[in-house]
Amino acid sequence: MNFIEVAETKRFFTEIKAESPDSVIVDMPGASSNKTREIISKFGLFKIAGDLGYRVTLVTVLNLGYSVITSLKTMADFCGAQADYVVVKNLCWDKGSGFQRWENSKTSAAIAELKGIEIEMPELGTSKK
Repeated sequence: MNFIEVAETKRFFTEIKAESPDSVIVDMPGASSNKTREIISKFGLFKIAGDLGYRVTLVTVLNLGYSVITSLKTMADFCGAQADYVVVKNLCWDKGSGFQRWENSKTSAAIAELKGIEIEMPELGTSKK
């Protein structure tokens, strides 16, 4: 399903209402935050989610760059307390310097203020055959 296509988004909400799953996960493509915000506004995602008994959670996987932090800030400014936040520190990127850009950012403080949580994802090993 392509969530950023209007017809598919309508179908998505119809199926959720009909099937009532315990949870719903939508993986958005990178650099899609403009379209995501447009869809959230157009369909009133927070109201629909609430009416169906769900709460929206935004999950962001960090690397060491600024762009992910900037994107999360934009989404947090847009969504505010209407969403929950999970920030994933992908330890694949931690080469000794940690996530200092994130930890020193105003966005990190803003997410903490919104009661967001941080978790760590360990570096995944490679399989050898």
